[in-house]
Amino acid sequence: MKSKYLIITGAIFLVIALYYYIGEVKVGKIISERKELGKKVFPVSKKDDIKQISIVRSTETIIIEKVENEWRIKEPPINAKVDKYWIEGVLSSIVGAEVDRKVEDMDRAECGLEPGKERLKVRLTLTKKPTECVVYFGDENPLDTHVYFMRGSGKDIMLAPKYLFADLNKAVFDIRDKSIIDFDYFDVVKLSIMKDGKETTFEKSQAPDDKNWYIVGNRNIRYKRDKIEDFLIKIKNWRVAEFVEEKATAGNLHKFGFNNVKNKVCVWTGKNMASMGVLFGRESDNNRVFAKRDTLDDVYLLSKDVLKDLPDRFDDWVNKRMLDFYSYDIKKLEILQKDKPKLVIEEKDGKKVLVEPKDKKLDNLDTIIYRASEVEYENIADENKNNIEEYNLSSPMLTLTFYTKNNITETLKVSKVADKYFCIAQRLPFIYQVPKSWVEQLESLLK
Repeated sequence: MKSKYLIITGAIFLVIALYYYIGEVKVGKIISERKELGKKVFPVSKKDDIKQISIVRSTETIIIEKVENEWRIKEPPINAKVDKYWIEGVLSSIVGAEVDRKVEDMDRAECGLEPGKERLKVRLTLTKKPTECVVYFGDENPLDTHVYFMRGSGKDIMLAPKYLFADLNKAVFDIRDKSIIDFDYFDVVKLSIMKDGKETTFEKSQAPDDKNWYIVGNRNIRYKRDKIEDFLIKIKNWRVAEFVEEKATAGNLHKFGFNNVKNKVCVWTGKNMASMGVLFGRESDNNRVFAKRDTLDDVYLLSKDVLKDLPDRFDDWVNKRMLDFYSYDIKKLEILQKDKPKLVIEEKDGKKVLVEPKDKKLDNLDTIIYRASEVEYENIADENKNNIEEYNLSSPMLTLTFYTKNNITETLKVSKVADKYFCIAQRLPFIYQVPKSWVEQLESLLK
């Protein structure tokens, strides 16, 4: 009997709890969410809930649609991607813009919302119910901070932030993806640049301890990674100024100057070496240049200034550092000067310590390591590294051996002939002339 009483009591308790959950918690949450959505211009809470946007004005209709995580222009039928920065911004505006207030003392005509004469009609197609919402935009308010708007079949006139209207009130050209070449520059492994008919091709070293680039077929001259990356950023930021012709015929390609290409850029990315390139044709009459992708026959106009991004020479791209690491990478430095005891500086517990000789005091140990490691050669003195006798490098005046935290060891040997200083490194192929000022500064620190 007692057991039956407990079961009945428990069932009653569960019914009450379920009633409370449905009636108070769940329904309360739904009401709260609806109130929040009611504050918004568009009743949408998440960007992913939007699958299509239609923008209608008196002059044109634009429809963009999300297809497999990529937004594309559906109307007009130009088969083009949407600018990713614009779509990200406009989606944020749509889900974030809130109603300022309801307008009580004006009619539709006064607000620029007379039926059929609205400035903008925006229709969202959604993945959830309601599956569609429509907003009409009218004129700016007198303070020019908001615009009047109405929802679909509603009668209320309200104020929306002006930035929302500005983000949506775009022409097709404004929202179209205008990048001519798109890639992640960290994935680029090869780069070819042709300027005025002269082509130079670079490749990235795949060795884990070598971050340099090299001209294909020549591993003797290193090129700076940051210079290559700066150039890649520039070309990735090239933007189309005008879309000229889609799928141009061979005759028109000839007319645009693509029969005699003298300027082009090509990049290769990833392990599969996927390539993409931009070819430049002739210059137009409005300070622009015709361009096309190497694999497509769509023709564009770009600002002629992009041709200035193509270097004539690569002298300032050359990495002239004698070391491929920096002072903060060094855990130990051995310094051997002619006719003087060896100096050993080590990093211990985050501090530089003079380990040898024990009876010597030396200040500015961090500065010594910095000065020793920060050296760039002035020029290549001799491409035959075996000619060390001619440069007194068989008995150097200064030997610097660096040990890095990544277990790389490198030795620089420095000598003097007449009034010039020369240097060789284990990892570099030639004999180099180094600045006199570098040697003299280092010697003054070691006194």
